[in-house]
Amino acid sequence: MNETALKKLTELKNLECLILEEHNEESIIAISNNCKKLKRLEIHHCIIASSIDGEPLPSSSVFDELSKLQCLEHLNLCYAQNLQDSTITAIANNCKNLKSLDIRGSICDITETSLVVLTNLENLVKLDVSCLNIITDSFLIKLKGLKELHCYSCKNLTNAGIIKFIKNNPDLERLDVRYINNLTSDLAIAADQATKNRTNGIILSIIIDDLSIIKASKSIIKSQWLVVQQI
Repeated sequence: MNETALKKLTELKNLECLILEEHNEESIIAISNNCKKLKRLEIHHCIIASSIDGEPLPSSSVFDELSKLQCLEHLNLCYAQNLQDSTITAIANNCKNLKSLDIRGSICDITETSLVVLTNLENLVKLDVSCLNIITDSFLIKLKGLKELHCYSCKNLTNAGIIKFIKNNPDLERLDVRYINNLTSDLAIAADQATKNRTNGIILSIIIDDLSIIKASKSIIKSQWLVVQQI
């Protein structure tokens, strides 16, 4: 879709869902200014320039414009380029209805400190921060109220942080921790203990790629509310 066609599309004032591939600054601005009723926005592989004529852009980002979409419930910016702290802060401060956020694989300048503002989103239940090396245990243990977390290939996470996260989120349904090399069967032991007394009827599915942990979990798990598996 070219830019002219997209601008015509954004004239649909009651548009609630928009899914795009590889759009740029003009697209972001047109959507942010015109599609005020959007509830779901997905822009995969969006490329925002980091400089013009060799000069770096200001610390704020065109992505910040998305914070104007205050009806947003689902935002997917997976594999975006040049996400910045200002965008995360703007979205957390203005998109209070946000239920799910996907920034996996982003090439970004954001810091873990800025991600902590996401804990202010009271309606957030699904988060995907996969493949972001800035994610550590200290961020994970601050998250509350989530039902789904994807953090595969977050190499700095450990058993301790993931276990604490599970305990802090009793309604958790899905946890993807594939490609994290330093996990052990202690994770299955702790998850079993954390879920065995659940009264909400929710089964926690932990997605992992370590076959030794999956094998060990078959004898470890007693809880009827826990499954450890591959996809």
